[in-house]
Amino acid sequence: MKRLWCCVAVVGLTGCSFAPVWTPMPMPDTLTRQEIESFRARADERLQNALRECYQRFAVNDCRREALTRHREVLHHLRAQELRLNAIDREERVRKLESTPTPGAAPSGREPAGTTGHVP
Repeated sequence: MKRLWCCVAVVGLTGCSFAPVWTPMPMPDTLTRQEIESFRARADERLQNALRECYQRFAVNDCRREALTRHREVLHHLRAQELRLNAIDREERVRKLESTPTPGAAPSGREPAGTTGHVP
């Protein structure tokens, strides 16, 4: 009987050590910069709530570790989206620079005005 109570006590304590319920945050594959910032703010708020809940549990460190790991996963996904947007912006800037003629440059295939083509 004593052994049974020990097992029940251990099971009860381990039930307290799990991280708080972390509901999935549905994120589309393509986000705008405003949406990324909004998701980042919501993720930070969720982390603070999870940490607050962790301090009410028996195994605080395990709970905190799990909450921080899940938070990092969300931030990693958001950062990947941000890098994708940065690459698109960079490509667009390069395209604009290549399509805009440089002032003072001669059109391709012709000599600049004022040159005769021979060296004195």
